[in-house]
Amino acid sequence: MNDGSAFQKRRQVLELLNDGLVMLHLDPRAQGVIVPDRFKSDAVLRLNIAYQFRLPALEIGAEGIYAVLSFDRQNFPCTLPWSSIFAATLPNTGHKGVVWPGSVPPELAHAFAQAGIRAPTRLEPDPPADATPALEPADEQRPTAQEDAPPAPVAAEGKRRGHLKLVKG
Repeated sequence: MNDGSAFQKRRQVLELLNDGLVMLHLDPRAQGVIVPDRFKSDAVLRLNIAYQFRLPALEIGAEGIYAVLSFDRQNFPCTLPWSSIFAATLPNTGHKGVVWPGSVPPELAHAFAQAGIRAPTRLEPDPPADATPALEPADEQRPTAQEDAPPAPVAAEGKRRGHLKLVKG
């Protein structure tokens, strides 16, 4: 991963942390990832971090994130290189956040390739159930790219499907 991508991920994760609980979406099989062994073979791992958790350790540096997280009430020191993290969302606000398609695991990359996604993409919260329907159907599981344009949401797949939905703006 180039330094620009790591810097961008770090900056955006720090911005999201200012809003509260952040769910990191990562590939635990990537080089340098240290998580409990039982998660190492999964294509996607979602970990929650927040300043409010008062974690024993939380360092967000140039190389990645180091945090002591709790798994089944047991603390475990985790190392999450930026290259392994492909999305960061705010689960309490409908998963508003950002996804980095270049870091998406191969099992999920097909959805991004089909949509031609190459740039970081902002995620917006799901609309309320009583919201006016969009002009185009929002149930497609197809991501949309953007760099500095207005936010465009993206769908992501993982072990639990459907928690991120495409909402065209």
